[in-house]
Amino acid sequence: MSATVTDNIAFHSDIRDHEKPWVALQPGFERLGYRFRPRFRQGWAPSWDWSPQDLVSRLEYEDALVLTRVKIMDATRIHDNARVVIKMLFAECRAAEEAAIAEFLGGSDPEFKRPIVPLLEKIVFPSRPDLTFLVFPELVRWDTRPFTFVAEALDFARQAIYALLFMHHNGVAHGDISPGNIMVDGLHFFVNDPHPADLDRTRATFAQDNRLHSYDRPIFPTYYFIDFGFSFAPAPGSVLRVQGAYGTDYSVPEFSGPADERIDPFKADLWSMGRFLLVYVVDAYVGLDMLRPVVNALRQVNPDERMSAADAFQWIDDLIGRMSDAELLAPISHRLDYDLHGVVAEEMNTAIRLRTLGNN
Repeated sequence: MSATVTDNIAFHSDIRDHEKPWVALQPGFERLGYRFRPRFRQGWAPSWDWSPQDLVSRLEYEDALVLTRVKIMDATRIHDNARVVIKMLFAECRAAEEAAIAEFLGGSDPEFKRPIVPLLEKIVFPSRPDLTFLVFPELVRWDTRPFTFVAEALDFARQAIYALLFMHHNGVAHGDISPGNIMVDGLHFFVNDPHPADLDRTRATFAQDNRLHSYDRPIFPTYYFIDFGFSFAPAPGSVLRVQGAYGTDYSVPEFSGPADERIDPFKADLWSMGRFLLVYVVDAYVGLDMLRPVVNALRQVNPDERMSAADAFQWIDDLIGRMSDAELLAPISHRLDYDLHGVVAEEMNTAIRLRTLGNN
């Protein structure tokens, strides 16, 4: 086995640099009750050592899957075989703030159903005080299974806005409302238990034949917000204003002003929620025009004229209550002519142009 040695640990030559911190700490996680996949355990040797070395052949081996997200590791909780993910936070990147907000919003009180991913455990190893690890249940992206009925899309919008209401009510501005930060408790969507690093493959055999269940009635899974790396929680009674570079949604109109201009992140969240629902749900599907009024109300150019999260939640709740069973059970489908990537690219180009003008 070809290997290099770093910090007195022998790493196989196939282990990438960004995987080494996880491998180095693997025994510590094991002692705490979390088991990594074979590739990320100390002493691992590839299962393809005596097989053809070409790339296509390697892709058929489960332990050939390289960690694609530097800060995220999937694992199994040993005592109950539960699937979890572990997020690595760096001290220099607001680790304390992110961990505190995740713990505050995602408390594990079983009596209270929160729209925030539950925080199962926080871990700091004495050997790496610069790192904090947060353990969460494994979820999948909100759009893993397309909506097939009007009721499903409306329920998603209702839950997403309720999550925003929950955060704002508790004094937290999320700052990064985007497709990658809304998840769903959806492992059961799949016919076979999916592999954590490749949902199209099965966990047990790594066979590339995993499929989604089909449903002839609407289903209503639970959605969760994740990732508080851009979030802020001002002290009670204070008024928070942050610089225009805050967050990741550069379509927010306030971002077109000078870079040092102070903006209200709670108002920016409202725009981002409206933009997210418009681009990824309302415009992406045929049959969801009934949501346009609330989306437009959230996307007012003047921040002070945007509908609040509380009012938006009530609006959708009232809408669902007024609709008949036939309307709610109406089938919907993706727009075949919808160029999502083109829409997002044009949105980004426009934001860059406006930001450039605002700083001249």
